[in-house]
Amino acid sequence: MPRPDEPAASGAISPIESEVRERPETLRSDERRRLLRGGLAVGPVIMTIASRPVLGQTLNCGSAQVQASLRAGTSLHAGCTIDPFNTGNSPAKWYTTATWPTPYSNVSPKTDFVGTTTGLGGTQPSPNTMYAVLKGNASGLADLTLAQDIVAALLNAAAGKTPFLSTATIQQMWNSYVSFGYYQVSPNIKWYATQLKSYLQSTWT
Repeated sequence: MPRPDEPAASGAISPIESEVRERPETLRSDERRRLLRGGLAVGPVIMTIASRPVLGQTLNCGSAQVQASLRAGTSLHAGCTIDPFNTGNSPAKWYTTATWPTPYSNVSPKTDFVGTTTGLGGTQPSPNTMYAVLKGNASGLADLTLAQDIVAALLNAAAGKTPFLSTATIQQMWNSYVSFGYYQVSPNIKWYATQLKSYLQSTWT
């Protein structure tokens, strides 16, 4: 059985070795040793970075997770830089913003959180507006904090602040969560409330 630092007999390149070869020459030696020493422990990290930010789409430097990992100093993607402009507004910021992007409204008539305009489903004892959700006084929702993040994400998408995250994906996140308790990112990955919040909150400052 070949050692981790030996090429496979078939000549195939492992994901870890491939990741190392993409690094600039000056970084290859140190990173190759570090990645190969990490073995399987490194695999999930690479898989997470590849799958999480753009939800199965091609990884790009402007994606939310790459930007978040760059800020945390954990990105394995050389050549990517922190882009302070490719970020959305937080729920608190949208709550104090006077004008919202269409088709959403924070003035009378305020847009309902659940309904055809937002594309969000679920049951609630009385109509809650997006504004009420951001204010924190909405009731009967599956998870108020997640609902606040969903509202901010929809507004960011409509305002063009997060081109890597579409309104359709945001709708799927919430609708899947209220129906099943999780969002299926890929056949082997499910995001529950904690993961959904973590992802959405990584798309704003």
